Amino acid sequence: MKKLLIVEDEEALCLLYKEELSREGYDVTTVHDAEQALARLGQEHFDLIITDIRMPGRDGVELITEIMGLRKD
Repeated sequence: MKKLLIVEDEEALCLLYKEELSREGYDVTTVHDAEQALARLGQEHFDLIITDIRMPGRDGVELITEIMGLRKD
C-alpha cells in the first residue's frame, strides 16, 4: 500500500482527500502545516507528498524546497 502525506490547512479538504484516497487503497496521513509535515517526514517514509501552495506560515513551495534539500528521492 502506497503511503501519501497531504499537507492542507483547510480541515474539510483534508477530510475529503483522506476519505477519497483511502477508498482508492492508499494509506493517507494529513497534516495542517509545513512544520507538522516536516515532523512526520522525520518519523516516516512517504511515497508521495501532496501540498497546498498557499498556507499560513511557510507555504507549499518553501516546504517542497526544504524537503528536496533533505531528501533527493
